[in-house]
Amino acid sequence: MNKLQTIQKLFSHRKTLAICSIALVLILGVFAFDYVVEVAKPIEVVGTYPVDNDISTILKGDLASITFSKQLSDSDKKNISTSINPQVTYTQKWRNNIVLILTNQNNDSILELNKKYNLTILLKNKLLKNISFTTSTYYSLDPNQRFNLFKEGQSEMQQEVKRISDKRPWVTKLPISKPTYVVFWDDTQETIRVQLYIKAGGLNTQQKIQAAKKEIQDTLSGIGISGQEKITYQELNI
Repeated sequence: MNKLQTIQKLFSHRKTLAICSIALVLILGVFAFDYVVEVAKPIEVVGTYPVDNDISTILKGDLASITFSKQLSDSDKKNISTSINPQVTYTQKWRNNIVLILTNQNNDSILELNKKYNLTILLKNKLLKNISFTTSTYYSLDPNQRFNLFKEGQSEMQQEVKRISDKRPWVTKLPISKPTYVVFWDDTQETIRVQLYIKAGGLNTQQKIQAAKKEIQDTLSGIGISGQEKITYQELNI
């Protein structure tokens, strides 16, 4: 083999090696880009059961499920918290790295029938999602039973509303939902519950909270709520 052929062969090997190296870099780059995109993707709630304003027939066992927008790490999971109001006892159980189940350990009936509940989902005390649902056995009954339940439920609800409104006439004007807060009546604890949604930036946090509380007090006074009523605040960062 002459020198020219040797040089051509060596150049061909180097060219092949260079092409393979470039291809390898591109492949690794694609995997790295996918990983970075997945890590950078914000944590969001993309689905819940029950959905907002839904009717739920589940009174015990697995009460609700929450689906997130990405695979969560162990540290991410520790930062996820939930609350159900009126307050009930339950635990958080991860089905996988995306789906969180809210369940009660004893499998006893803990949600009351024909009652409205609010479910709040937080990440490091920052609001991710807030939904409400009402418990009912309506869909599990035959038509005749449904009709009887409807009549009984209407009567019970009317009696319940009358019982509360006789003592607190303003309760029929709740809940109040505004961009910066939600106000609702918790009959089990006999307190007005307020969820404050505080945005970062601008005025400092305490100034925002005080301004929001002043607006809420004015709103509550406007519908006839006296200063003697107990008010429970929950501050949520958004």
